[in-house]
Amino acid sequence: MVTRPVLVPVLELRPGDQVRRAGAWFTVAARPRPSDRWASVTWSYLGGSTHTANWLGRVPCVPAGADTEVPDMAKRGRARADHAQVAAQLRAQPGEWGPVSVYPAAYNARKIAVNIRLARDSFGVYGPAGAFEARTQALEDGTLVEARYIADQAWADALAALPTGADGTTGCLPAGPSRPSGEIT
Repeated sequence: MVTRPVLVPVLELRPGDQVRRAGAWFTVAARPRPSDRWASVTWSYLGGSTHTANWLGRVPCVPAGADTEVPDMAKRGRARADHAQVAAQLRAQPGEWGPVSVYPAAYNARKIAVNIRLARDSFGVYGPAGAFEARTQALEDGTLVEARYIADQAWADALAALPTGADGTTGCLPAGPSRPSGEIT
């Protein structure tokens, strides 16, 4: 049985965990340690490379000791994001940032982030437009795109901003005299 990777908070990483980064899988060698300058943590992988992330960040991970083989997701040099799955996971955790994918070129990452925000082209799963926020973050090996679902909060904010009538009801237009029916002026 192959265990599917899950998004794990970086503070919960343990030696032996398999972490996906830029389409490749790396084995964690040491627990994350806090940075003395930023709100971030750094951990090392077997082979000597390191990675730094926000201490509240999440990474795709297969826990150590799981009876599994890490799936080969890097067919053309990097893993392709399953945007339908990512959008569903983010909708299940409104307001929380989650990784979409890492892109080798910063330009492509920024373009993906814009398409997610606008839910255009093949990114309709992030619809309607404005339901998701997206941001990019430069990494050693590419540019990370992260997104979060905000539609529920945005809708509540929009309703709260509507004018309220004297009777306490919310409407789009202020109350005014109605036009007499049957007469065209």
